[in-house]
Amino acid sequence: MEDEVTRVESVTELRGVSGHGAASTLFLSLRAAFAVVGQWGAATLTLIVAYGVAANGLSMYAWDEVRARVRATADDAESDRELTVHRLSPETKADLLGGLVIAVGFVAVVTVVTVGFRYVGLGGRTAVVLAGSALAVGNVGALLQQYLT
Repeated sequence: MEDEVTRVESVTELRGVSGHGAASTLFLSLRAAFAVVGQWGAATLTLIVAYGVAANGLSMYAWDEVRARVRATADDAESDRELTVHRLSPETKADLLGGLVIAVGFVAVVTVVTVGFRYVGLGGRTAVVLAGSALAVGNVGALLQQYLT
């Protein structure tokens, strides 16, 4: 990978969270093209794919953050071995907590968005346009944050 050619010098690493943000933005562009030509079924489908890609990238970011915080607070000192119940390692605790946070967060976001759309009375094309616009703003913000820091 080190000898791979990079055509744009500022983009030296497009993988992980930033890669998911870029891929999701590409799917949003495809969604916009479908919407312009009146193919709302295809536009909705590509929006769902874009959200799936973005959610995967967000889960990777959340996973890394939670694991780093749990590891930072874990006691790294190993006590002398005794015949006691085996305790979970800090890595295992971080993995379990990260999975729990991601699962609960996903359910909470889906619930809030669904209830919000129904409460406001949004449906059909308006919901697709609003959801796509919100994702586009989030993707651009995440990519800017990634490359400016």
